[in-house]
Amino acid sequence: MQEKYRSLSQAHERKSSRIEAKAREKMNLVIDIGTTNIIFFDGQRKTLFRNPQYRFGSDIMSRILHAMQKGQKIQTQLLREILVEGFFSFLKDKKIQSLVIVANTVQLHFLLGLDISGMATFPFTPLEFFGRSFSLDAVFGDLAMKIAPLFSEKNTEVFIPACFDAFIGADLLAASLGVGLWQLKEKASHFDANFAETSQLLIDIGTNTELVLRHRGKNLVASTAAGPAFEGGKTKSELKGSELLHALSLMLSQGQMDATGFILVEKPLLCQEDVRVLQLAKAAIRAAVDTLLFEMQIDAEEIDAVFIAGAFGSHIEVKDIEKTGLLDGVLAKKISLRENAVLDGAFLCAKAVHEADFHALSSLVEKEFSQTTLVQLADNAFFAKAYIEAMSF
Repeated sequence: MQEKYRSLSQAHERKSSRIEAKAREKMNLVIDIGTTNIIFFDGQRKTLFRNPQYRFGSDIMSRILHAMQKGQKIQTQLLREILVEGFFSFLKDKKIQSLVIVANTVQLHFLLGLDISGMATFPFTPLEFFGRSFSLDAVFGDLAMKIAPLFSEKNTEVFIPACFDAFIGADLLAASLGVGLWQLKEKASHFDANFAETSQLLIDIGTNTELVLRHRGKNLVASTAAGPAFEGGKTKSELKGSELLHALSLMLSQGQMDATGFILVEKPLLCQEDVRVLQLAKAAIRAAVDTLLFEMQIDAEEIDAVFIAGAFGSHIEVKDIEKTGLLDGVLAKKISLRENAVLDGAFLCAKAVHEADFHALSSLVEKEFSQTTLVQLADNAFFAKAYIEAMSF
């Protein structure tokens, strides 16, 4: 009898092991298509690829201009090809259970081959705001058949979170979820009963920097073209991201340049051209933050927390932010660095796709969107004035 029970127990263990092994063979996958880099993320591992669109310009508008003049098919094809290459490199014999792709609105239009002409000129109108699932064919075109076997189920769809505007995409929504700017009551461990009364600022620093200011249940969103300087683009220096800001801070502390950014010494840490590029980037971000505070009619002192998302925020020093004037000194002291904010939020969506939480998540996003106002910086008089003032150190 004992042998019988032992055999049954061993059989059960083998079955459980097979089930667990099968579960481990599946993954929820997130792809973040940035202007400069593309990241694959499974909740633990992440792999970075260079966005092949860089050859058509380092910023979104340059790529739109190229597409308007030469056609956009080449950019769509290059994006799809690098993603397919990424699948085979990243999966390592695992199957995809759910796939979420986040990016700014323009990048998503390029990926799906949607007409981008509406975002080339004012009033910058996207053809699609997303916030739904798409077939593999719609996202990957003729390459869909090549990657279909990589999914655990037939007819698996790709979920793309909603975009706010032509230049404020699904990545900002994901970051808002990732840092807890928007919270699910159903997730008690993440929910703060006093959250509705707090004021928080999220800055996703990148080539196209996106911002959300939340104050007592209301959201203001904006985007500003900071350029690729903080990601190591358009600079002659070999330094990257926060290292560039640190070098700028040291130059100010050591008297290597004056408040206008003019270099005063023969052997500076950064050349004059690099200083100017960084100066423009920091002015765009600082002015955008100041404009959102102005539009919300609150002061920096009223902000409870400042989240900096993106790779730039992974090693940044608060003293460098204060010294260079990237943010107001009061805000700088409230910074929380969240390098993986976009990835974490997108992964929350990926896990929810096959769970009951998805309805709650969709309802939350719909509610937050109804309480969100877009601040157009291009024709904002306060932003124009703040930008000029922020050029000084």
